[in-house]
Amino acid sequence: MAQQGVAIYMVSGFQLLTTAFLVLVFTTRIALADTWIARVSPSAVPNSSIPIYVFSDGDVLVRFDPSSLPDWKPGEWIANRSIRYLYPDIGLAGSGSDSPNQDSDSDEYQNFLLQDGFLELPDSQRHCESVPIAIIDSGVNLDHPRLSRVQFASPYDAIANSEGGYDGFGHGTHLAGLIAASDNGNWSGACVGATLIPVRFLSNTGGGRVSDAIEGIHWAVEAGAKVINHSWTVTNPNPALLDVLEDADSRGIIQVAAAGNFGEDLDISPVYPVGYASELEHLIGVANWDQAVQTLYSGSNYGLHSVDIAASGTNLLSLSLSSDDVARTGTSMAAPLVSAAVAMNWARYPEDQAADQRARLLAACQPSVSLSASVRCGGRLHAAEAQSAPAIAVWRMTFDDTSESLSLSGRGLSQVEEWRFFSWVTADEITIEPVSENADDVVFETRLWPPGEWRFYRDDQLLGRYPYRPQPEIPAHLAAVNDDDGILLSWAGDIRATGYVIEYEHNLSGFQELARVEAPVNQYLHQVADDVDAERDLLRYRVKSLMSYVDGGRVPEGENRDAHLSDFFSASSEPLVLNASDYVWQIEEFATVPESAAAARFPITLPEPLDYDDLALTSDNDVSVSLENQNTLVFRPQSIGDVSVLMRYQSPELESDRTYTLSVHEQEAWTLPLWVEESVSATVTHGEITALQRLVDGKVRLDLSGVSADTLVSIQLHSPSRQLDALPASILGDNTSGTRIRLQSGSNALLYFAPEETFDGDVALVFQPQLGPQQASPKEDSRCFIASVLLRHHPHQLDILRGFRDEILLTSEPGRWLVESYYHHSPAIAHYLDQHPTLSDMLAPALITLSDQFKRWGVVD
Repeated sequence: MAQQGVAIYMVSGFQLLTTAFLVLVFTTRIALADTWIARVSPSAVPNSSIPIYVFSDGDVLVRFDPSSLPDWKPGEWIANRSIRYLYPDIGLAGSGSDSPNQDSDSDEYQNFLLQDGFLELPDSQRHCESVPIAIIDSGVNLDHPRLSRVQFASPYDAIANSEGGYDGFGHGTHLAGLIAASDNGNWSGACVGATLIPVRFLSNTGGGRVSDAIEGIHWAVEAGAKVINHSWTVTNPNPALLDVLEDADSRGIIQVAAAGNFGEDLDISPVYPVGYASELEHLIGVANWDQAVQTLYSGSNYGLHSVDIAASGTNLLSLSLSSDDVARTGTSMAAPLVSAAVAMNWARYPEDQAADQRARLLAACQPSVSLSASVRCGGRLHAAEAQSAPAIAVWRMTFDDTSESLSLSGRGLSQVEEWRFFSWVTADEITIEPVSENADDVVFETRLWPPGEWRFYRDDQLLGRYPYRPQPEIPAHLAAVNDDDGILLSWAGDIRATGYVIEYEHNLSGFQELARVEAPVNQYLHQVADDVDAERDLLRYRVKSLMSYVDGGRVPEGENRDAHLSDFFSASSEPLVLNASDYVWQIEEFATVPESAAAARFPITLPEPLDYDDLALTSDNDVSVSLENQNTLVFRPQSIGDVSVLMRYQSPELESDRTYTLSVHEQEAWTLPLWVEESVSATVTHGEITALQRLVDGKVRLDLSGVSADTLVSIQLHSPSRQLDALPASILGDNTSGTRIRLQSGSNALLYFAPEETFDGDVALVFQPQLGPQQASPKEDSRCFIASVLLRHHPHQLDILRGFRDEILLTSEPGRWLVESYYHHSPAIAHYLDQHPTLSDMLAPALITLSDQFKRWGVVD
């Protein structure tokens, strides 16, 4: 072990414990084919497990193969040990770096030293030696001649569990060159000198495991890193990774994370670690600036709430594994420039805390209209400006429903003299007074703010901004009343919405837009076509909220603001399903099957009184697909790809066809799409998944075989905006499996079992994930059906009546009963009024008078 590491470990008993765990890591290795990660108390570390992280509170993160644990009984293990959570250790499938990084074919290399402000600093201000930078990546070529001025401190190979290391992929060496390569007369790294801690967790093909990344982070923390560079991404949220990043964050370490290279909005389709930037004080997300087009590179991910800043990352020359230089493009290349800028700035301000450094970096952000809707600071890196910038910035916003307040958090906020809010909807800027403030937090009264940005000033100079782009609220309480006129839909929406989009599907033909209605109206009458049987056909509806505004708020000088308006939609509501129990095809979609699965056995369910003997199957691959006992679709994966299956039901009374797609992928989990944005994946140990499918009513069926007391199933939700609030389940048949469900987080649940002796090992579960919003935000119920029609042109009076509902009626039991009765009966009345505008015009003045009277009486604020 390196001498520096030994010195660190001898400081305390806690660090001696850490040393002992690392010795175990050096001397023990387990197979990664079926490994799990668990966070446990120090006294509960199981034998034959590998500690990969020790938290500051003493908890230990361990990796283990359940088959190697002599006392592995999940139910007892979870109940009797101090275990926080259990997760499968899923691999990165060859995409550990934030691929697809690109080797550049262009000779037009971009000068990042000039573009990002490094050349404006004298060499004396570009020294990074006193601020160790850990590169968690593919390792670094320690013998590269142009890294001779770099001090390599405690290099580590997390794959081999050994000190030292090398780079067989080239990615980490490229990053190291961008930070500190010596000058060859053509280009040099950002730092004149640097201390680097190379950690290898990506293989020679770029793949890796989160557990190895975690082990590498642990090594970097104990080796004394002040900055950790993460030029890699994973698509799945991982509580263990978040805990580790959070622990490093609490120790005052700056972490810099690449945004990834898929051209996606991370606020909608997050990747990690960068997806945690809005949750952690000292994690900085970085996008890829392309100087040639004066905006983000087309393949760069972005995100107003996930990515802090842009830095050069296009056609950047740096080191390869050979003596030749290579130009690469990607956010992987942008991140180390920010790491270097932080290190040299921290060397200039050694008394700064990590939050001060993040604040200086954001305060020095160089604004660009093209970035106003892409990154939090609205601009890009300038290393020289950061060395003279004040430590004043905002990077998080939270709502407190209890105190009805909104907080902006960051650094140096007590130095702000004036706060303003600029609306992206109206282009108005208003001054707002905080309720309270200190150096790190400013509190305002909660209100339903439109999309816009908080701006903060000192001496009438704009110091910075914090953008707020709320996702329109997902409509809720979607309901239908079927009468002679058609199907009347109603819902609760977002009072900030400008309209709603209604989508419709008939007999699994695919959702299509049915209509749009202008807010505040939140109901629609669907007059179904003559060939649709509204009493028997499968009908499904869903609704999306719509908001229109100028994203980012900025319009180029001289251009019309209306020409820059964009429509933004919420996620779709959970579908309203009608007549599901009578529809012939009860299965909507089959899960994608892992390549490693021997076979999938999907049970086919027909509603009564249909006869399974009338069911037939044809496929474009009869070798892999068959119908067994007329009620089970058997699929034996042959290779990665898709197989088409046509199922036909034919009887004298009914003929119907349904085409399904069976897919195979190289991932380790079974994966099943839910409605629109969401999907679930399932992984099992000590058992076998035989089927995972979504039913037409929205429920999910999971079939298992070989279940015992040793079996553990992980159910993972993948969603950019919703979390798992509950996972109610029912067991099919007369089953004695003793199924238990433990909700571990908003994205994961564990299934384990306590079977009776007569249990045969097969389990069929049907569950319906109950989803809620991931983050709290201020909201109000938009349902005021009759008032919404009568007062559609009088929004102020409509708000007063909503206030009477919320502040008076909903605070008492009789009032709540009255409101629910109103919701039940008023949609039909509102529809009638909407069809008779003359009557509506006659009744509207009465409601206006009533709302004005409420205001005068002080009934509502």
